[in-house]
Amino acid sequence: MVLIKREKYLSRVRPYFNKQLIKVITGQRRVGKSYLLKQIVDELANLTPTGNFIYIDKEKFEFDEIKSYIHLMEYIKKQSLDKTNYVLSMRYRRLKVMKKLCAACFLMAITIFTAPVAIHRYF
Repeated sequence: MVLIKREKYLSRVRPYFNKQLIKVITGQRRVGKSYLLKQIVDELANLTPTGNFIYIDKEKFEFDEIKSYIHLMEYIKKQSLDKTNYVLSMRYRRLKVMKKLCAACFLMAITIFTAPVAIHRYF
């Protein structure tokens, strides 16, 4: 399978990589939001080799126990290190939880990228 680099979209996101802004990648189902997020991670890993990447993919069974904002923050705190932390959230459906997650990550100076399940209006 040939993977196509999404240079057009990456070039639009790059200026915000390490800014304290919440980066939300939106789009219809099956258009490549998660794949674009993975490309962003690859670039960030090259730019910040000591960065700590915290992945949350709600389609994976290992995250089934995360049912609330409190569980989500506990998971992130356990995974956080004393260096640059990036939270990458994919396929999250609960809008209220995501709003609180984004606010808390902002206060903890954690850079967050999220690609929620296709929704028309996020915030």
